Amino acid sequence: MGSINALETLSGSIAADVSLSGILSCVGGLSGKVSVTKEYDIYGGEYKIVPKTFEEQVLPTSNRVLKEDVVVKEVPFYETSNDSGGITAYIGKDVENGL
Repeated sequence: MGSINALETLSGSIAADVSLSGILSCVGGLSGKVSVTKEYDIYGGEYKIVPKTFEEQVLPTSNRVLKEDVVVKEVPFYETSNDSGGITAYIGKDVENGL
């Protein structure tokens, strides 16, 4: 909220947790540009994620800048033969890596 008068002064206040910069001029009418800049922290977590069974995973990316895409890998799926002559399927368990 603010005002500008014919003597080329700008007064008022802006309530925000961002920084503002720009130029306003009332010479020949009010014109100008104001830009809003907000700083964000860099995300420092994992970028390649393997889904876990029965466990929610949250990547703390809110209000962070990411340097690359987050990749959610496919759900692990493995089949092995069993003693009964059939096939056992493992879904969501990384059998090859012991996870």
